[in-house]
Amino acid sequence: QLLVASDYVQGSGTFEGFVTLVSPKGEIGLRITGVTTAREQTLGSDFSGETEVIGGTGEYVTLAGRGRFTGQRVGPPGSPIDAEVSLELINPR
Repeated sequence: QLLVASDYVQGSGTFEGFVTLVSPKGEIGLRITGVTTAREQTLGSDFSGETEVIGGTGEYVTLAGRGRFTGQRVGPPGSPIDAEVSLELINPR
């Protein structure tokens, strides 16, 4: 699940929001902030930013950490995105 608020001008700008990752073992809540840059010659954009674990359930209830992510959208706004996430996680259990 993804919920994002953006401040774009001609497809480029900043964004912030929340992502929920769901698995049979539980859920992980992430806060994200980043920057999107529209591609000049084609539809789509590239984005990158930072993420922080803000909560978890099930086996992830004690999960904590921060990370970075990058990704791209090939089509117009609202179309699917591809993202790669790198997290440094700490589990104090």
